[in-house]
Amino acid sequence: MPRINTRHADEYISQLKPFTSNGAISADFDQRGAYVVKSYGTAIAVIYPDQARAIINGAKYSVTTSKHQTEVRQGTSKLGYAVETIDNPDTFTALTGHRARIRGAW
Repeated sequence: MPRINTRHADEYISQLKPFTSNGAISADFDQRGAYVVKSYGTAIAVIYPDQARAIINGAKYSVTTSKHQTEVRQGTSKLGYAVETIDNPDTFTALTGHRARIRGAW
């Protein structure tokens, strides 16, 4: 899996390419074929290529994770998929099956 500069994450996301970075953002496909983007181990987006749909975790986290969320928004906008932003981590987790922590909790 390539290690990229965080500033290039949107390019990889827009092409649904797996990656990791020194800035703690990464993406890969899960066992169901969804493309999952994580920031410090927290799912911040789940993209379903077969449904042309993306669900973004819009909860507020650290400054760095906010930058990662911006990369996700930029990347998904290039896909042309239906995008839904979920601000509640519990709702995001229930919809996607991927763990989104509540700020300050684990």
